Amino acid sequence: MTKYDIGEKRYLVVKKQNSEFTVTLLEDASHKRVCFPLKRWAQFVDIFPIVDQCLENMRQQQAVNLQYHIGGKWYVSLTTGFNCVDIRQFYWHKAMGIKPMRKGIALRFDEWQKLKQIVPVLHAKFPVIAATPTCSTQQDHNNQESALSCMECYPYQLESAFTSPIATTSTN
Repeated sequence: MTKYDIGEKRYLVVKKQNSEFTVTLLEDASHKRVCFPLKRWAQFVDIFPIVDQCLENMRQQQAVNLQYHIGGKWYVSLTTGFNCVDIRQFYWHKAMGIKPMRKGIALRFDEWQKLKQIVPVLHAKFPVIAATPTCSTQQDHNNQESALSCMECYPYQLESAFTSPIATTSTN
């Protein structure tokens, strides 16, 4: 296990278990955590420029309302009036669509900057993490049917299927 300090009792942790790496953001005091399988980590790192642009817009007093899917049921959110980068799991609500859960971490802006500084160090130490592509660039996403059946990219397909109108046919 390798642990990097990103803020007050908050850490970025890399673990290897059964030849699989995971990257986890965790808070010691509250036991909050966000665990990233490598494909989700790759997607998360890919959106750093988008998050940084939103942060810059917030600094310039522009309205920001970002909700970016990073894989599974996890999203990164930034909203004007909240000084944090929120990484949170969402659930499917039948009437209102996706809604946030308690599971997640809201990084203060200084913790976000520290995290970004650690990523190149982490990637240099663990090249397999740096080399992992995002889920959507995988070979099994080369056609629409296989891409749409991916639970990492489209995690609500089962829940939304139960809320869609059911087509019925009758025979006379």
